[in-house]
Amino acid sequence: MIVLEVWERLAGEGVKRFDPAQPISKSALAGSAYGLQQLLNALTVGSLYALIAVGYALIFSLLEIVNFAFGELAMVGSILAVIVILALGMAGVESAWILLPAALMAVLAYGGVLGSVIDRTVYRPIGRGNRLSPLVAAIGLSLVVQNSVLIAQGARGKILSPLIQGGWTLHLGESTVHFSFSQLAIILLTAVIGLLLHNTVQRTRFGRDLRACAADPTMAGLLGVPVNAVIARAFALSTALAGVGGLVSVVYYGQTDHSIGLALGFKALTGAILGGIGTLTGAMAGAMLVGLVEILFAAFISNEMRDLAVFVLLVGVLILRPTGLFGTRNETSS
Repeated sequence: MIVLEVWERLAGEGVKRFDPAQPISKSALAGSAYGLQQLLNALTVGSLYALIAVGYALIFSLLEIVNFAFGELAMVGSILAVIVILALGMAGVESAWILLPAALMAVLAYGGVLGSVIDRTVYRPIGRGNRLSPLVAAIGLSLVVQNSVLIAQGARGKILSPLIQGGWTLHLGESTVHFSFSQLAIILLTAVIGLLLHNTVQRTRFGRDLRACAADPTMAGLLGVPVNAVIARAFALSTALAGVGGLVSVVYYGQTDHSIGLALGFKALTGAILGGIGTLTGAMAGAMLVGLVEILFAAFISNEMRDLAVFVLLVGVLILRPTGLFGTRNETSS
């Protein structure tokens, strides 16, 4: 990006005004290819953030607290995925069709167990009524998880070789747009999880109990809904989704370490707030918007200030629409 910025400042013909009457030149096709490539990258990154953002929305819709530890839980999921893949590779397994599903199952199992344990040992003992105590507990949990991984695995980054090879290439003039199979897999995985989650919330017994607890936990308990069990399952589900987000991150970027959780968590939280943190679909849409703003700002304006652009967008949306782009006042679940 630095080389491109220097090249842009060199003496030349400068920027030409677009004339619809003239045929499209190769340079215009090259610009279109670059823009299309960045849109594909933004969609992939937004899919990664969406997996973690729905976890924030799910817990907030129930307890109206923000679990700041989701970024660190995603980090643990990414490291667990690397361990599983490397262990199977040492055992002679080389097929991505076996390695990735095995890592996914391990991450889902880890998330389900760990989420239930966190609810029972951290959040349930401090009570549901006070919002400040769970917030402080979440920050403490985040620090405990990060430093535990640092002690156990060390500060050196974990590298993962590309497991999904190949892709499609679109030629536009002298430029190309490359859509890799790994990007396709990430986008499809996020879409499938989003559809399954929506169907679970709207059409299953657990979903009805979840919406009842989000609307009025006291009344739901009086009507026979096991409120504590529903909240424990919600923690298990949200932690599993965070772990899948970590798996997607290490597959896409090819590396992970103990420090990636902070950036992942805050970007996903920003997406959840932008879309409306009380709505699952809004959280996913907001996460996609964060990925779009981040990648396009880095590609066309400044790579160093892309995080600033995301948080400026967040501040602007909160000033103009405090409930988020897709949220409504007093809405706690959808």
